[in-house]
Amino acid sequence: IEAVQIAPGTFVSARVVTFYPAKVLPYKEVSAEVRRQFSLKAAQKLAAEAAGTRFEALQKNPNDTNGFAKPVWVSRNKPTDLVGPQLDAVMAVDPAKLPVVVSAQGSDGITLYRIDQVRQPPAGDPKMRAAQAQQMEALAAQAEFAAFLNHMRILADVKIVNPLK
Repeated sequence: IEAVQIAPGTFVSARVVTFYPAKVLPYKEVSAEVRRQFSLKAAQKLAAEAAGTRFEALQKNPNDTNGFAKPVWVSRNKPTDLVGPQLDAVMAVDPAKLPVVVSAQGSDGITLYRIDQVRQPPAGDPKMRAAQAQQMEALAAQAEFAAFLNHMRILADVKIVNPLK
């Protein structure tokens, strides 16, 4: 039995009770899963082709709203269910060319988004903005100082025996 560190201060140890060596399963046992995976890949390919065709049609006529869900407001502060490349694609739209349709690859496939309006955020409280700027400057300074200390520790070959938590 051996303990393995998975995070600072966290160790995991396990004991094998029963070992089953790797083996090739008979086709009868895996045929349903093979069929399901094949069908899923074929469906994904067909869906991607349909999305491409629909995207080309919407590029020609962006005013077509058939098939789209009810409009929602999205912002970087409140992105709803948009993440990563989807949010980036929506936010990269040129407001001078509205309405516009964009396509983004997500974890569940290709999604088409139609952007009708772009709003500027309301002007915030100047005192709050100043406080936020000061906070960000302090955090950046802390991060820079921590990186400097880490670099100096490496150069000086410092080893921390009992770190404070």
